[in-house]
Amino acid sequence: MTPSTKTPKTSPSSRRIRAGNLDPATFASFGQVIQNPETHAGEPKLEKAIANQGTATKWLGVTQMRNWYERARSGRVGSAVVNMFVCSPRSLQNVGVDEGGEGMVFDVRILERHPFTPQTFVPLGLGREDVKTCYLVIVAPTLPRSRPSGDGKREPPYPTQTPTKPKRSLKDMLLGARPSPFTNEQVSTTTPPDSGPDEMHQPKGNGPPDLDNIQAFIARGDQAVTYGPGTWHAPMVVLGEKPIEFVVVQYANGVADEDCQEFPIKEGLISVDVGGEAGEKVKARL
Repeated sequence: MTPSTKTPKTSPSSRRIRAGNLDPATFASFGQVIQNPETHAGEPKLEKAIANQGTATKWLGVTQMRNWYERARSGRVGSAVVNMFVCSPRSLQNVGVDEGGEGMVFDVRILERHPFTPQTFVPLGLGREDVKTCYLVIVAPTLPRSRPSGDGKREPPYPTQTPTKPKRSLKDMLLGARPSPFTNEQVSTTTPPDSGPDEMHQPKGNGPPDLDNIQAFIARGDQAVTYGPGTWHAPMVVLGEKPIEFVVVQYANGVADEDCQEFPIKEGLISVDVGGEAGEKVKARL
């Protein structure tokens, strides 16, 4: 059977997608899922250490928080910002099973991205065992950059410039060139090679969202999520019977279109089916 292919587009016909379970592997191209590797399925890939006099396990590097404001058009640097969002449960539409779903859908009306920074949402006061409240993570790939339209409009600001690497001092060059005391090889003892961030954690580009390949995930209370820099995503969507308090960590420089860019979506164009297991969690909201 020949595999089907889809042509990405920004204005598909009305369509409905199913929300799946949130896990690090399926979410990897959009960011990171933060969760305790010892209480979730799968082989832990993070390094760990025993801390606090043997009373704690420290998991290293659970998410990436590198920002790209040094490439901003305005020249203004970004600073770390920690805010709290108290998100109320969203209303769902009961479309009925006769229309091809499980009866409950969320209408996606807008996507946004933060082109120069990742953004981490950490839920508070919601445990893994809380089955009546959860949250919905909606993300979309980024389409390739389009050619200038010639209408005089400026392209949205995005980290396209290559930053200049700082010059090495004479001391660094001399220390880096001295022989290893054990092998007599020329090795750098102070300036290891800069491999830079891997492609997965770099900004996604300045194109619009690919609505043909939008995805949605159901997240539990014991899962936090980091949207990678430039990742198109919906504002946080809480499902169930009570609000969720999120601690949100990101960078910002105070320039509106460098901190956040939005993409409105026509009503009824994209909806997320939260039926099945997810639907059981949100019946109290209907």
